[in-house]
Amino acid sequence: MSAVGATGPASDRGASTTPARRGVRRFAQRHPAFVGMPLLLILFLAVTVAIHPEYGSFDAQSLAMGAMPLAFAAAAQSVVVISAGSTCRLAR
Repeated sequence: MSAVGATGPASDRGASTTPARRGVRRFAQRHPAFVGMPLLLILFLAVTVAIHPEYGSFDAQSLAMGAMPLAFAAAAQSVVVISAGSTCRLAR
């Protein structure tokens, strides 16, 4: 009789991955937004450059300047949501 679990996919899985690779995979599974959002940004930038090959630094700067009001509004909204538990009463 052979030992159970000595060979097969379960034993090969742990031997081929390093602890660092398992840590990265675990982090990506626990926090998909930290990995997914930068990947989406890179994907959308690649599609933009493919559609518009002359996309340069001026275009990137214009896009960033146009997105700033939305970024400031999102930051202000997050501050309001986070501080919703605290109240600042000025009048009695």
